Amino acid sequence: YNEQTVIFAFDDYYHFALLQSSIHEAWVRRNASTMRTDIRYTPTDCFETFAFPQDPPAAARAEAERSGERYYEHRRQVMLARQLGLTKTYNRLHNPACTDSDIAELRALHATMDRAILACYGWQDLDPAHGFHQNERGQTRYTISATACREILRRLLALNLEIAASDIHAVASHN
Repeated sequence: YNEQTVIFAFDDYYHFALLQSSIHEAWVRRNASTMRTDIRYTPTDCFETFAFPQDPPAAARAEAERSGERYYEHRRQVMLARQLGLTKTYNRLHNPACTDSDIAELRALHATMDRAILACYGWQDLDPAHGFHQNERGQTRYTISATACREILRRLLALNLEIAASDIHAVASHN
């Protein structure tokens, strides 16, 4: 381990689902720096600026928690059964030629988790269009469509501005 290691001190599957979601990934890819060709997750750019859902409905949060736990547990079982780490597991997830049932199920669980997180934001109207799409570096990934990514980024930025305005108003009212 070194200073580049980021640890999230959450003990629930809701936050796991949120931080594993394509919603957070879209934000990270937009705001992270790079080291060579790799994304460099920096908490100040990727985590502290990320607009978390504000007061998600209890049912939506509970569903995100359940879907996060199902995803985590299935991913864990895949890794144990195949004796693989995260990188090799995700290489299979993102490989369109891999049609193994356990990997197909992992993809389906990821899409379910993403939809649960969208519901926490109240964005059920957004179609994530999960599938194999090329990213900005030309890599094929199992993820949301570019159209969905742009709309998520637009909404996250608007939510960020709304939260900032609310914080400014709260500070002003305390003075």
